[in-house]
Amino acid sequence: MKRSIEETRKLIEEALADMVMAGDKVNVSTVAKRIGVNHSYIHNDFPDLKLKIDNAKINQRAEFKIISDSKVIERQKKQISSLKKKTRNAENGSVDTSLEAVYIKMMEMYRLHDSVRKENEDIKNRLIHGLDVVAPETGELIKLKTSLYQSR
Repeated sequence: MKRSIEETRKLIEEALADMVMAGDKVNVSTVAKRIGVNHSYIHNDFPDLKLKIDNAKINQRAEFKIISDSKVIERQKKQISSLKKKTRNAENGSVDTSLEAVYIKMMEMYRLHDSVRKENEDIKNRLIHGLDVVAPETGELIKLKTSLYQSR
């Protein structure tokens, strides 16, 4: 039994909504596979839904990027904490108080602080401007949303 265009459209929209809610990988091929049609059918006959699927895919990638950035910040916080402990307790139990050693450790702490601060500022800017789109291979900014109220 053949489905009508309206039935197929409804199935595509429902499948997309279900996949987004479940956190499943979203792209035209996976949506097509879920409802049992060829991906080219969606490309050719439902360009508006293809665009909707592509937007969901972009949002999904941006959300993953934010989560991975948070993990980097947490790891760097632990590194800073570890370095602080090392400066308090040298390996043999005494603290190396030579001016050169203190200067080197201080510079390392400033470098780590600046690195974490820059990453934090980048994440804040991305959150303020909405979910931007970054090329995963190069880290190059492809698209930056300028309003928090744009549709996602």
